[in-house]
Amino acid sequence: MQITLQTLTPLWTGGIDQTCDRLHETGLLGSLRWWYEALVRGLGGYACNPTEQSCIYDPAKPNNGLCLGCQTFGATGWARRFRLFVSDKTSPQSPPGTVSPTGNRLKRNKQDRPSWYFRPGRGGETVLHILPLHQEFDPMIIVGLLKLIERHAGLGAKTQLGYGQIKIQNVSFSPNSFVEHIANLAHAQSEKNKGLPNLQEMFFAQVQTSDRGITATLNLRYDVRAKFRTAFSNNRALRHWICGTVSGDREASKVFFSQMVDGVMRVWGWIPDVPSENFPGISRDQVLVKIKEAIEAYGEVVSWREFNSERDTFGKESDGKAFLCSLLEDK
Repeated sequence: MQITLQTLTPLWTGGIDQTCDRLHETGLLGSLRWWYEALVRGLGGYACNPTEQSCIYDPAKPNNGLCLGCQTFGATGWARRFRLFVSDKTSPQSPPGTVSPTGNRLKRNKQDRPSWYFRPGRGGETVLHILPLHQEFDPMIIVGLLKLIERHAGLGAKTQLGYGQIKIQNVSFSPNSFVEHIANLAHAQSEKNKGLPNLQEMFFAQVQTSDRGITATLNLRYDVRAKFRTAFSNNRALRHWICGTVSGDREASKVFFSQMVDGVMRVWGWIPDVPSENFPGISRDQVLVKIKEAIEAYGEVVSWREFNSERDTFGKESDGKAFLCSLLEDK
């Protein structure tokens, strides 16, 4: 199968010397695997934490000792069920340098606003070639993952800075068939997952604002962080747990922001249950309310998608399969 992608914002997959010299297959595979595991967990299936290398091929164990993610994307002693080749037609895109939020924004402790450093990503067209290596692998899995990313998220790394929005060209796709396939896999190897990305713990928002490009990304990113400086008695540990930090024990952000495309930007994130032992009296729902308040204060929220929530602009949906299908069909 061949899938042609057009970048809408720069795409970043890493490379030598912290530069994105080309589109690296490993960077794309890491992003696809992350979303595949999140969907599997969202439909009740088991996917381990691949960073801990907990799955090791063992034919004496059920499912060869492999979770659903490792069965498809590989693990120690078990090859990936497909190969990915990239026909890279992209070129460097996005000016490098530091960029700061603009406008009349709340300053932190009377200090100057922070700035973020941007390196050129890749822009243009690329073709992904999917070669199945096993008869049980359906390449439409990759199409479905890319469709979800195309509609609601970003591909590759640095998505918290707006990289990775894509447009898929000329690929037919059936959301119902894709969802049924993932659901059947999850049913065959079901297990509760805790503390790992899960579709049922995610939100997806689309926002209209007068800001443009990187400016919109950084302004809203800054506003969300500022919201947690005033909420919950300025709980610094909570703010770092939600928004990330690069000081001390590094923490990745759980909230991501696209750059502006056609007058709309995306905000999405994974907000799990707040650890009561670390943040007593603070609930996941309270955190989501604060995030939504910050977004609504910044621009017009034209769409908010969230599993089993009254906040969902398409209506509350408590069935995982139906929710995923609606995300893929969302116009």
